Amino acid sequence: MLNLLQRICFLLEATYQLLKEAIEKQDDHARRAPHKMEPSIQDNELLDIQQVREILGIGRSTYYRFVSQGKLTPRKIGGRPCYYLADLDEMIKESKRRGRL
Repeated sequence: MLNLLQRICFLLEATYQLLKEAIEKQDDHARRAPHKMEPSIQDNELLDIQQVREILGIGRSTYYRFVSQGKLTPRKIGGRPCYYLADLDEMIKESKRRGRL
């Protein structure tokens, strides 16, 4: 009987640790998500490449691949690529679907 109780305690402790780790990972992800899309960004504010990459959670090469594939179409203002937040709606939805956001 004591052996059975020890096993149950061991399994409960292991389950507790797994749940604790899962919650910590989710909390880490939640802490990073607000950083990616700051509330200060307005729909009419122009975003640069770095901001777009942070919002979408993508790297530099992925950004340029998306541009060459036509998934992202920058607006040229003063010769620099810029975006409105509304321009990124489809890509944000895709990033969420794939679990990047």
